[in-house]
Amino acid sequence: MADRRRRQSAHRPLGGVSGPQRLEERDGRQYYSRAVPGQRATKAYTCPRCLGAIAAGQPHVVVWPADESDGLAQRRHWHTRCWQGGRE
Repeated sequence: MADRRRRQSAHRPLGGVSGPQRLEERDGRQYYSRAVPGQRATKAYTCPRCLGAIAAGQPHVVVWPADESDGLAQRRHWHTRCWQGGRE
């Protein structure tokens, strides 16, 4: 029973994130990604690719592994341009 709950939680909606969830492949791994519009971006983050700041209010992308039961715990916030053009 606990396993079922973990699998279901891996696909729960993210608060503050809108738009469709996309499944993408990078370097042989699958990731889910969603756009975060500026009005929903209420916290600052650091982009894992460029290590630059993602300011509160700045549109960006949230990305997490699709193939792990705790993928949401591993979600990272990326500049849109860094995710689209870069590698992890």
